[in-house]
Amino acid sequence: MDEFDQPALTMSRPEALAHQVERTIVGEALQPGARLGTKDDLRRRYAVAVGTVNEALAILEARGLVRARPGPGGGLFVATPAPQMQLNRLILDFQRQGADALNCLEVRNALEPAVVVGAAQQVTPEDVAALEVVLASMAASMADPPSYLRHNWALHRRIAEMCDNAVLRGIYIALLDFLASQVKHVEPDAAYGRDNAANLALHRQLVAAIASGDPEQARAAAHDHSPTVYVTDDPGPDEETPAPPAG
Repeated sequence: MDEFDQPALTMSRPEALAHQVERTIVGEALQPGARLGTKDDLRRRYAVAVGTVNEALAILEARGLVRARPGPGGGLFVATPAPQMQLNRLILDFQRQGADALNCLEVRNALEPAVVVGAAQQVTPEDVAALEVVLASMAASMADPPSYLRHNWALHRRIAEMCDNAVLRGIYIALLDFLASQVKHVEPDAAYGRDNAANLALHRQLVAAIASGDPEQARAAAHDHSPTVYVTDDPGPDEETPAPPAG
C-alpha cells in the first residue's frame, strides 16, 4: 500500500489526495488515456474513505486531470493535459532539476504586483465581498498560524482568479499550489518583526487597494505586502530552517 503523503497544514484530506494523484500522473509522466484504476483501487491504495476519494476525484475532474469511464474495463483515466496541469508539470520538472520552494517563492513574489494590478482592473462588488469573507476568516484564525496561512493563501488565490491574464493567472496559481504542498511547519514572521495582526493589516490594505480599482494604488499595496515565514520541514530539537516570506 502506498503511503499517503498529506501536507496536512494547508490542505483538506480530499485536496491532499487530489494533489498526490496529480503528482503521480506528473512524476510518472503518465500519458492521456493511462488507467489509474478504479475508485476502490484508490481507496485501498491510500487507505482513505469512499467520500474522500469521491471529493478528490471531483477536484481532479474539475481541473481536467482525470476522466471516469463506466462499464467493463472502465475506471479512472488520465485526461488530455489541461494548461494548468502542464504548468504544474513544468514546475515539478524544475524541482527535479534542482529548483526548490524558495526559487518558486521568489518568482511568485515577483509576479504579485502584476496579479494584484490585474485584479484591481477587473474588480467587481462581488469580488470585494468574497475577499472580505476571506479576510474575516484570517482575522478569526490569528492565534492559529497554520489556519491563518491557509486562509492567507486562499485570499491570494481568490485575487489571482480575478486577473484576466490567463498566462499570469495560471503560472501564479501553479506556484501557489506548489508552495502550499511544501509547507510542513509554520511560525510567526519574527524575523521581519511582524505578527499576524500586522500581517492582517497589510492584507486589508491590499484588498482595499484592489477594491479602489486604481492600478497604482494596487501596485503600491502589493509592494508593501509582507508575508508569513514558513519552513519546509519540521525543525529538529536543536535546529530550525526558516524560509523567506510565503504569504
